Formats: sequence, C-alpha cells, structure tokens
Amino acid sequence: MPDLGEILAKVPVPLYPFSKSFVEVQYHPFVALHTSGSTGLPKLIVPSHGTMAASDTYQLMPSLGHFPTMVEALRGKRVFVGLPPFHAAGLFMLLAMTTYFDVIPVLGPLMPLTAEIVDQVHIYGDVKVTTLAPTIIEDIVNTPEYCENLKRLDYVMYGGGPLSKVAGDLVSQKTAVISLMGSSETMLLPTVISGKEDWQYYAFSPCMGAEFRHHWEDLYEMVIVRKQEFALSQAVFYTLPELQEYSMKDVYSKHPSRPGLWLYRGRSDDVIVFSTGEKVNPLTMEGIIGIHPDVSSALVVGQGRFQSALLVEAKRPPVTLDEQESLLENIWPAIERANEDCPAHGKIVKHFVLFTGPEKPMLRAGKGTVQRMSTVERYKEELDALYAQQSGLKRPTENLLRLHREESLIRTLQPIVEEVVDVGHFLKEEDLFALGLDSLRVTNLVRYINDALRRVGRNDLQILPRTIYSNPTVDQLAHTVMGMTHLAPGVSEEAVDSEEGMKALLEHYTKDLPLTARTSLPLPSDGLNTVILTGSTGTIGSHLLANILTNPAVAHVYCFTRIRPTPPLERQCSSHETNGLPAHFPPERVSFLETDLSQPYFGLSRPTYKKLLNSVTHILHNAWEVNFNLSIQSFQYPHVHGVRQFINFSSESKYGAFVFFISTISTAMNYPDSHTGPIPESIIDEFSLPQAMGYAESKYVAERMLDEAARVSGVSSAVCRVGQVAGPTQGKGIWRTGEWFPSLIKSSVHLNCLPEDLGPMERVDWVPIDVLAGCIGELVFGPNQEEDSLHPNGTEKATTSTITADKETASKELAPPKENGDMKHLSNSHTAHPNNSTINTTPETTTTTSDETANAPTASAKVYHLVNPSPTTYASLLPSILSALPSTLQPHLVPFEEWVRTLASSDPNPEPNPAIKLVDFFQGLAEMQKAGRKMVVLDTERTRERSESLRGLGKVRREWMAGWMGGWGF
Repeated sequence: MPDLGEILAKVPVPLYPFSKSFVEVQYHPFVALHTSGSTGLPKLIVPSHGTMAASDTYQLMPSLGHFPTMVEALRGKRVFVGLPPFHAAGLFMLLAMTTYFDVIPVLGPLMPLTAEIVDQVHIYGDVKVTTLAPTIIEDIVNTPEYCENLKRLDYVMYGGGPLSKVAGDLVSQKTAVISLMGSSETMLLPTVISGKEDWQYYAFSPCMGAEFRHHWEDLYEMVIVRKQEFALSQAVFYTLPELQEYSMKDVYSKHPSRPGLWLYRGRSDDVIVFSTGEKVNPLTMEGIIGIHPDVSSALVVGQGRFQSALLVEAKRPPVTLDEQESLLENIWPAIERANEDCPAHGKIVKHFVLFTGPEKPMLRAGKGTVQRMSTVERYKEELDALYAQQSGLKRPTENLLRLHREESLIRTLQPIVEEVVDVGHFLKEEDLFALGLDSLRVTNLVRYINDALRRVGRNDLQILPRTIYSNPTVDQLAHTVMGMTHLAPGVSEEAVDSEEGMKALLEHYTKDLPLTARTSLPLPSDGLNTVILTGSTGTIGSHLLANILTNPAVAHVYCFTRIRPTPPLERQCSSHETNGLPAHFPPERVSFLETDLSQPYFGLSRPTYKKLLNSVTHILHNAWEVNFNLSIQSFQYPHVHGVRQFINFSSESKYGAFVFFISTISTAMNYPDSHTGPIPESIIDEFSLPQAMGYAESKYVAERMLDEAARVSGVSSAVCRVGQVAGPTQGKGIWRTGEWFPSLIKSSVHLNCLPEDLGPMERVDWVPIDVLAGCIGELVFGPNQEEDSLHPNGTEKATTSTITADKETASKELAPPKENGDMKHLSNSHTAHPNNSTINTTPETTTTTSDETANAPTASAKVYHLVNPSPTTYASLLPSILSALPSTLQPHLVPFEEWVRTLASSDPNPEPNPAIKLVDFFQGLAEMQKAGRKMVVLDTERTRERSESLRGLGKVRREWMAGWMGGWGF
C-alpha cells in the first residue's frame, strides 16, 4: 500500500471515471476496516457503498424535539477530528460529513494525541466542534485550564467508548456534550441531541428501525430490525445484506422521565456473571474509578469467579509493595464511591485490587479504549494467583476464636463478622441480612470462620452456608458453634427448633394487640377506594398495580416501596416494561412512597401517615422477600414486624382499612398423607404444618397474627394463599427465568435430557400471572368483598384431625375480660367491612394485656386459595415443550430421579445451567417421590365463588406453554 507521501505527491495521474449507478454498486465494497478489539479479537469488516450512502438520508431525518439532529449540529462547521481515521468514527467524519454536510475537518499533528495538543488545537485551530476519545476528554478535565478553554466550542463530541459522568458533567458546564454511537458495521447511527442535562442519553431516530429488548434487570439490548420503509437509512444491511436484524450487543436503560431517551450501560457481554449466578454491570464502577487523577484505566473482572476484583493501570505504575499500598489508599475513596451504587455481591474489597506493571500495560484499541477480553487474558496468571491466594484466605482478623465460653466466642467472633458485613459496629442481636449480608458475603464468612476454627485446632468442625442463614445474628451463630463443640463426631450443626421460633414470634406480636372502641366510618361519599399496595415493583406487584389502575372504583393507590438509590418511579417503569405492562402512572391516581415497614409510621412523616389514616380503605400487602435459605428470624424485620404495623394502622384508620395479605400455599405444605380431602380454606392452628423454611414459617405467623387481630382487635382481613404462578397468557411479559420451572427447561437443554415426569410436582395447577392479578382484584374489590372482612362468632379452623374447628376455640383462648369502666362497653366495632353505615365519632384506642380482652370480637380472617381448579399434568404439556425446541436441541426424556442425579453432577456454572442453583430443591422433590409423597391439593370452593376469573380459567393450555418457551428464548 502506498504511504501518505506517494498519495499526496504532485505527479499527475489520469482521471478515474466512475460511471456505475448506485443500484449497481450498493453492495460493492467501499472500504475494508477492522474492529477495535475492545471486546475481543479485531475482525475484518467491509462496508459497502450503500453503507456510506445511508448517511446522506440523515439530512431528511426529523428532529424529535427542539434540539437539532446530530448531523445538522455539525453542518458547515470546522471540526477537529481527534478520532483515528482507520476506525469507523474517524472515517465517517473525514468522508461522509465533509461530502454530505459541508464539514471542514481539522486534523492534529503527526504524533500521539494528548490533552495538551488538543487544547492547542482548541485555541489556535479556529474549530467550533471537537470529536475525541473519552480518555482524552478525561485528561482534559483534570487540567482546569484545558477544561476552561472548552468554552470556545459549540460542541464536544465523543465516541469509541463511554465517558464517565463526572467528566461529562464538568464538560457540560462549559459547552454542549454530544455522544456518538456507531460501529464498523453501521457507521454513525442517526441520533438527535438530547440536551445539556441529559448529555449521556441517546435519542435514536426512528429511521434506524431499532427495537429495545429486555436483557437483564433494567437493561435492554438494542436490535436493529430490517424495515422496508427505512431501507435506504439502515446502513448495516448494506454491510451485512444477509441479515434481517442486527444486534450491536449494546445494552441501555431508560430515562426515568423522558420516553425515547436511552442511557448506554455497556456491552451485553460486559455483564459479569459470578459463580454464584449473580451479575453486575461494571461500566459505571469503572467510569468512577477511572476518572481518579492517579488512574489511567480500571477494569472490573470476575467472570465465573466467586466475587469481583479490580485491575488498575496507574498513570505512574507502582513498583514496590509500599508504593502499591500508598496508591491503593489514595484511590480507595474513588473505589468506595463506585461501590455505593453497586449491588452488594459486586462490591470491590481492598484485597481484591491488582495493579498492572509498567512492563505489561493494558491492551488498547486504536481509539484508546481498553481491550477488555485481551487484557483480562493477558493478566490471567496474576488474577488466578490473586483468587487462589484469597481462597487460601487473607484473614480479616488475626484474633483467635475463644471456644471455652459462649461470651468469649461472641467477643472474638464479632470482629470477623463485622469485617465481612462491612457496615461498622453493630449489636450481637442484629440480623446480619438486614445489615446487608448477601450470598457472596455468606460464602466469605463461612470461609473465614472455618479458617479461624482450624487455627485453634478444631479441624473437626465446619460450618456451612445454611448455618449462617439459620443463625443470622452473632449471638445465635456463636450459640450454634458452641453447640457444635459438644456434638458427636460427624454432626456439623445443631438443629433449630422452627416451631418454637414461630410460637415465640406469634406470642411477641399478638400479646398487646390494639382494642378500638369505635365503629369504622363508611366509605367516602363518592364510594371510591384508596389503596396501599406493597411490593409493586415485583412481578406480582406490577400486575396488581396495572389491574388496580383499570378499576374505576379505586381513586388512588399509594405504592409503598423500599428505599433504594434508584427513584421508585424509575423502578416501577422498569418493572412494567419488563412485564409487558403499560408504564403510565398519573400522579392523581398513583403516589410512590419510600417506606421502611420496620419503622414507626412506616418511616413516613407524621403528616403523611395521618393523611393515609384518614383516606386508606384497603391494604394489599404483597411485599415479602422470596429467599428459601433464610431462617424465620431473618423475616422478623421488616416482614413480620410490618404485618403488625398494618394491624395497628387498620385499627387506627378512619375507615378500618381492610388488610388483604398475599400468602403462600407453603404455609400448609406439611399436611400428612393420611389427611383426606383437599386442604380447607381456613386458618391453620398447628405449627407443624408449614413447610420447614423461614419463608413459609414467617408467612404462617403473619396469617395467625391477622387471624388473632381479627378476633381481638376487629381488624378486617383476608389471607390469600398463592400457588405456582406461571407466565402471562398474553402480552409481552415473560415467566421469570430464575424460577424453578424455567430453570428446569433451560438446564435440560444444556444437559441434553428432560424429565419425563415431575415426580410430586406432576399435577399442574398453575395460575398465569395476569389471571392471578385479576382474581385478586375480584377478591379485594368484588361485590361480595364486604362479607370477607370478618365473619362474627368464629370460623372453621383447619387441623390435621378435623376440617371444621370448634367455633368456641377463639373465646376459650382468651383470658376473662377485666371489669373496667373504660373497657367493658367495647363492641364488635369491625364486624363488617367499612361499608357499614354506623358512625361513632369518639374513637378510643387501647391495647390488650395478658389478663384483659375486653369483650373482643369473636371473628376471624377469611382464607382464599389461588390455585388452578382445573389441573392438568406436566406430561400433557411435554409435546408443546419439545415442539418449541429446535431440532438441534431436542433432549432425550429420562425419569425425574435420573434427571436430578444428572443435574447434581453437572456444570456448576449457573449461566448455561440455572437449575444447578436449585439442586437442593430438586433433590428434595426426588426424595418425596421416593417416599411416595405428593404435593397437597387445596380446596378452592370459596375462592371460585368470589372470583369469576378463577371459575373460568380452565387448565393450562399448550399455546400458553409455547408462549412461555418463546419468552425463554426457544
């Protein structure tokens, strides 16, 4: 190839006539480029004449608002091109923009570009626009003088990689910032300027034909879909004419309030999947750390590992250990800031930071961005050594565990736990999971404690992750470890008496239930309801909110959301988009309140709480952590405690707010096989019947609390036990792939074997999520709902020996009423839903004590079962499952027990094999099958009477199954 001197030589050459039409050459090669190699090895791309010509059509592209299109913003201006001309962005600026938009390109000197050189061009080059790589811009903002000179420009444009928010915000204070997006295959994509405040966001032109498909959490992958009406503008289909759609493998998140604006969040293959199955997007963290003045680049790594690590390239690479420690201390505040917005399982800890050496810098693409995969591979040996060293343990403390007394063990165990949880000092009685302990930190804590036990000579002792989950406070953990020291050989931990735990929680939260000496007021004169909804951002909750908003009888919904860095409205919009639901929340119909159910007044201000007391008619309590590893103690705050808070609220509220609690069929899962007939729709009196896990036990306690509150306090309530919830019957929502059945299907494809039966789960009585929301709406707001609030004089009670309990049970359990002039006239103030017409304008509230019940109402909470009354079988759905799989992915059928054995010995990576995370669950089902046990069957008579949707549901259909399979990518 001739060099630049030959090309620019003054030697005359003959004219080269180009006489072919566009149609003739639209698919002929125009230029050969190679990709940057940012995400893998560089590869050859050959854009055609049509690819380059597509940008000519951008002149017809309409603005999407009052801001101009990106190309119109550059028309006729002198533009400094600081991007390399051998990559797509530089080539586009030098050829397409000069030809179609009269741009005058200005080039820098023949030497590596630096912030100083760029600043000189800005001063003396008479340029109005500069186009730079993010690394150069970040260098510029670190020099105040260079940053100030940006005021001379109309626009600063960047491309080739993400610009940190810190740097971009600084630049946007001086001039407008424009982000370029494109690739070698697409050239520059047509965008509209998004404005000063939203400089990070892209507004893509409709002529791109872009679709944003949900990828993970709040991330969406952009896919360009071939559309005939945009054929001339879709450059990528001239480069790759054989395709019907093209994914750039870039992921975005939505703007919280401006529809159509998208924030670049990285590559879909940038997302790190840990060996635990948890994920983290590293781009934001890397941007925050990379802007530090001492840092050249930062990479978060950890694909397939047990936690993340940080690879740092310093501007002055440290050589000695002292220099490394000093540099780490200097940059640690930046790492802490990056950790603030990162999920707990992705946070960087100090002993997982690795510095690159001067002899082996990070590999970079021509545009200056780090080549991630190549750099990680280059440092594989050092990273392997780092992880191996930490697996061998860098001890959080050198203190030895003292095992001679429990008090000494607590004192020596506390520092180990504090360093792992990393929230400062806390009390030995505080729940570790409430403080932020997660699965990654559980793994680390187990390693640290077992190492500490080995160092005191107790190699025979070993705790497991479930030891932490079952004993979530330091004092409980110390008690269990002390118990292990006295156990017979081979026994690793002491069993926890879950029944005693349930009894203790129930006693604690029902010993002082409120007594209200007043009758609730009727509903407002307009007959409209005001609702508190918890858990609205979850799958069930988002469908419930969508359903409630279609109900004309509901005036307003208060969504109680947990306190999180992301605003609640943004989280709600993301959830609705993910579930294929309308994401329109008019403020006159919906309010989002960040709450803490463990705090007085739910953590709200007193005026807000009082406003709710005076307006709320219904409480739809759906929020509950779905974690089958946690013990019942970990559900006390905020969950069980929150139920008591709602009981108090209902008792104090103007309209005697009706509490509708979303429970689970696992509260009745342990009915013995000797029991005949379906499980009744009744409160269960026996503590042995919930499934032996904290999730079920805590919801069982909540059911009993509401039942007791109905009888003692007159609180209107109902319990809805929900069975297996399936995906939607229609729309764009999907059945979440993390659940047991989608995981089973995806792992079966990976294992090349599919169970021919589901053992004890063979009966399919699933309820689709959209139908479930409709059923609950009918139960809560239907015409017969007022009958569900309370039914005086007792109700049936479910036990293992009888279906109908003694109606006098409630009164026998209560202590004799205390003769007290202030209390003896208490009446059944809540014996009907607040639609009653009796008004008492002198409310008085007190609480019960151990020896006074004050003629408490003898009523109980109603119970509903939301399972499909028309069951089918897994075997009947198998044809739909197999037909949805490509012929190349047809697994062979095996018995369920054989499938479970295959799973247990399979690939531990949960990304291709998600069911491996649930192997204990599937092994438990296999044990049930061996023992001849089946899942319980629940009565639905009362629920069917109240819900037309459930009556008309019918069995799970093959077309639904096919739709769910499509949602899982088959």
